[in-house]
Amino acid sequence: MKWIESAYIFLIDMNTRPGYYFHRMIWLGCISVCIPVILAGFVYYNFVINKEKAVIREDNQTSLLLIRDRVESLLQSLEEQSLQLAIDPIISASFALPDFRDNVDYQLDLLKAITIKKYSNKMIGDIVFYNDMTGQLFSSNDGQIRNGKIKFHADLDKVMNSDQLSQWLPLNRGKSQDLLSYARKLPVISGGKPSGLIIIYVKMEVLRTYSEDYSGIGISNSKLITVLDNDNKSILYSNKSSPINQPLLSTMISILESADLTSDNFIAVDENGKSMIFSHFKTAFGRTYLSMIPEKVVTDRLNWIRTYTIIQVILFILIGIISTLIVSKKNYSPIKQLIHFGRDISEGRIAKKGNDISFIRECMVYLQNETKLLENYRSKTKNTLCERFLQKVIMGNLHGFTEPDIKNECESYGISFNQNYVVLIANIENLYKERRFLPEDKPIISYAVINIMEELLLQNKTKITGFVFQSIDGNNVALLQFSRGLSEEETIELASNYALSTSESISRYLKLEMSVGIGKIYAHISDVSLSYREAQLALQYRIYKDAERVLYIGFLEHAKKQSMFFYPHSTEERIIKSLKAGDLKAAEVALNEFADVTRSSESYNLIYQSYHVLLSAVIMSFEKQGGSTLEMMEYNLFDQLRNRHTSCEILDWFHEDLFPLYLKLIGTNNFVTRNASLKQVCTYIMDHIDSEISLVQCADLIHMSPSYLSRIFKKEVGTSFMEFVMVCKVNKVKSLLLDTDQKISDIALLVGYSERNLNRIFQKYTQLSPSQFRLFHR
Repeated sequence: MKWIESAYIFLIDMNTRPGYYFHRMIWLGCISVCIPVILAGFVYYNFVINKEKAVIREDNQTSLLLIRDRVESLLQSLEEQSLQLAIDPIISASFALPDFRDNVDYQLDLLKAITIKKYSNKMIGDIVFYNDMTGQLFSSNDGQIRNGKIKFHADLDKVMNSDQLSQWLPLNRGKSQDLLSYARKLPVISGGKPSGLIIIYVKMEVLRTYSEDYSGIGISNSKLITVLDNDNKSILYSNKSSPINQPLLSTMISILESADLTSDNFIAVDENGKSMIFSHFKTAFGRTYLSMIPEKVVTDRLNWIRTYTIIQVILFILIGIISTLIVSKKNYSPIKQLIHFGRDISEGRIAKKGNDISFIRECMVYLQNETKLLENYRSKTKNTLCERFLQKVIMGNLHGFTEPDIKNECESYGISFNQNYVVLIANIENLYKERRFLPEDKPIISYAVINIMEELLLQNKTKITGFVFQSIDGNNVALLQFSRGLSEEETIELASNYALSTSESISRYLKLEMSVGIGKIYAHISDVSLSYREAQLALQYRIYKDAERVLYIGFLEHAKKQSMFFYPHSTEERIIKSLKAGDLKAAEVALNEFADVTRSSESYNLIYQSYHVLLSAVIMSFEKQGGSTLEMMEYNLFDQLRNRHTSCEILDWFHEDLFPLYLKLIGTNNFVTRNASLKQVCTYIMDHIDSEISLVQCADLIHMSPSYLSRIFKKEVGTSFMEFVMVCKVNKVKSLLLDTDQKISDIALLVGYSERNLNRIFQKYTQLSPSQFRLFHR
């Protein structure tokens, strides 16, 4: 019983042990923590439960809305297809054809029409046309069926005797084959007794995939969704194996009829006394979408909140108790506060030896050691700072630096101040042709190149020292340092050998071609920017020295010659003439001759400007051929040419990009291709007249820019794109007004307008409202 006595002394009789006020402080602190935490947990539990239930109802409502939109769109689409089939001349005229019963050719055409309509929509299982006058039935699946051989005549009689002109209803044939039926009496415009009907059988399994619940509330398997028609009869279940029981459905229908709301949430009790959460939406066409979730499922799903709340309360109580102990102990003794502080900063790495003062002294020693570690970390970041300084050096951005400042910076980063300096720039050739890499992989390639250059520099550190880094403009740069005791020839030979080994290593390991430009030797660090610019200039000589991988500016300038150069106008004319004739091979041959002539000048500026002049001549020829200069300039041709640096790259660009583009835009097939594209756009507009149609959407369809499509549409069609879309919609409305009895609001939905916008646009083009137009023209 000793442990009971010890617990009593610790919890109740605190006066009998030392530290009375200290332990009372802990006891009162624990009580002050537990009571608010428990109350807060209770409030939090009720708040979260109510919020989660509200979220589930809202998610259920939103999910049902999405399902309604998907299924309603499909049902309306099928109704529209039924209407289009009903007003098809080959069907509507069959009732007035005297010899329809024996006219085999006409019957074959009719069968072909309904079969095409069936296979145009994967949801349709069968389409049936029934002519009551002749007693003949035509099925897209079974062909023609005579009156005496019709197996589902009861379905036909049920539809013919119905008061509605068109309706969704479950027929006996559909139930046996899991099909939903949409029946329409024929003819559409006749006001007398119907002469026949069209029935579209829709695959229920496809419809159910569109009524599946994709909400994130995690109770999709327990949710049942059903669709009711105008008479509150169920025409679609989301789960074939678990239909809703009829008593519960009747109770739910009576609630809906009494509430008369288009959407709502409510709870009903089934015959077994189980509560069900209902959500419903009514559409403008009278259909009702209803979802049902057992309330027990929702309650079971929220059980985790109770467990979570209990765990949180316990956790916060423990945290509160521990916090109370820590705070009380810290407030009780300033020396213990210092000890805890020492333990916190040392993370247990300091053992308490001797008295508390000795422990604090050990903590101070620990802080000193940590300071040294921080200094070591700072030294590791010196490479990044060194790279930034070298970037300033090669770009000549040392304004404001005095000679002592530059010397101090060099010494701090290990850069020798009294040596000769040479700058190398290493560039990858024809990277745009590499299929192994994406454009965004360029930094990774540069990183690999720099690592190889650094490795080669370490291998030759007895002869060469220096730094490898990336310049601000993205070049791979090596700043090499040489002893001033070496001659200029020896220095250049060492730099060239290093550049050549770099190019060979890149070719061997990365399978890439590299050119290296070498600047002149300079004896002062502030002149390195001159060597960098000279290395860039050396790389420009690649435009006629494609075969050389290492280019030293000193050798290039020494070998440079001033020769007479005349721009090859005759060769340019041959190129233009070949392009006009569509002879791509002759144009390429002439371009190669053009390159040989310009290369003979051995002048970067002359060669580069000659290619720009040739590009300008090609653009002028395109304009003379009737093309638009703006159309050609949309391709940023001069920017593309500017990004090609070698003669090989430039020739490839002319061969592979510019010449094919010219022939594409100005060739004999251009007009046909453009008209075919416009025809495709017009067909798309007519096929999607019931939806929003944008210029960007149609431009993506035919792989054109929106601005170019707008210009050629206006030029070829004679009206703007938006005007054409509105005229098509107005024509569709006229047809529906004359051929159907649909409401104006329904017609507006069929062409993707609100009723207000339809009235405004229709009056703009016909000077009549839709109602007036129907009255005057019918």
